[in-house]
Amino acid sequence: ESNLRTRELYLRAILDNFPFLIWLKDQESRFLAVNAEFAKACGAVSPNEVRGLTDLDVWPAELAERYREDDRQVIAGKVEKNVEEPYVLGQGLGWIETFKKPVISPDGKVLGTVGYARDITSRKQLERQLAENEERWELAISGANDGIWDWNLETNSVYFSDRWKSMLGYQPEEIQNRYHEWESRIHAKDLDKVKEAVRDHLERITEIFQVDYRIRCKNGEYRWVLARGNAVRNKDGKPTRFVGSHSDIHERITAEQKLRLRTTQLNSIFTLSPDGFVAFGEEETIEYISDAFSELIGLSSKGVLGKSESQFIDVLAQNCIVDNK
Repeated sequence: ESNLRTRELYLRAILDNFPFLIWLKDQESRFLAVNAEFAKACGAVSPNEVRGLTDLDVWPAELAERYREDDRQVIAGKVEKNVEEPYVLGQGLGWIETFKKPVISPDGKVLGTVGYARDITSRKQLERQLAENEERWELAISGANDGIWDWNLETNSVYFSDRWKSMLGYQPEEIQNRYHEWESRIHAKDLDKVKEAVRDHLERITEIFQVDYRIRCKNGEYRWVLARGNAVRNKDGKPTRFVGSHSDIHERITAEQKLRLRTTQLNSIFTLSPDGFVAFGEEETIEYISDAFSELIGLSSKGVLGKSESQFIDVLAQNCIVDNK
């Protein structure tokens, strides 16, 4: 009897030292023993107060029935069970991860169940926050007109959003999450520029990654895009991820190229023509005079640029030679 009491004290010390809930039940799901953590969770002063009770005596009815159903499955099937389930936590509900196992005698008879549970409330809250953040991320991606990319620098895999792929004329399944899918489509004349921009940002030479380049679409044509991004670094400052977007700027670049070409053509015409040209802007002031016009009136462009029509007429009048004959 003395040895048994000593053994029980040691077992009690071991059980009470664990930071999670531990219990032992008989075939009728009555508690034979629980540890101090379990007693605290169900509002008992000591583990002895719980002995002989059932889940219905210590937990809300809905939770108690769920726990008892788990016990019935473990006993009937002689199987172990691992489940995540809610439990009472102060004035609210928390979450526990429960492991239950049948206690079987040498002759194969099920004597009861033994189990333990650890609090995973913080983990479940974090999972919920991550799920909410993921949902917001997906909504932001689907609602944005830009293509999103997320490059894992450690594995060299790249996430391309569906919009990123559709901008190039592809279906989501037609482009894999590989770095090569991006680099292989960059125009040969722009590749060095893009690589240099990536390298400068990863080496902290530039604060923000930004570069425009041409990328090949599914139909073989190239479109201009503007890529922006930022590196995610670990505590040592080493970049581990590179996240950003690309915007379709093809129409803008094409319009700018046409404008530059037209400007060059007009400048060539004005330069070669012996006639003088004057151009007034939206503010009805002079924005341009040709070199031929400057020579005709004997004034430099600095003397007339920005003047209104009336002011320009005055300047011309002052430079006229009056013939009194």
